[in-house]
Amino acid sequence: YEIINTKKNGEFQIDLKPGIYTFFILKNEKAYLNNFDGVGNFSHTEVKDNIKNFIIRDYQNAYF
Repeated sequence: YEIINTKKNGEFQIDLKPGIYTFFILKNEKAYLNNFDGVGNFSHTEVKDNIKNFIIRDYQNAYF
């Protein structure tokens, strides 16, 4: 695993090799993941060649 610090606006930059990843958001020493498979399991993200942007949204305090 690797911890990546973001800028104040949440942006970050990292080069990832193609593969399967699970992205967590760390806030106040707690890990948060808002990406699930619909039955309560963590959903993984497949990173392929030439991805320029990948957006991770924090919906922890959102109301829908």
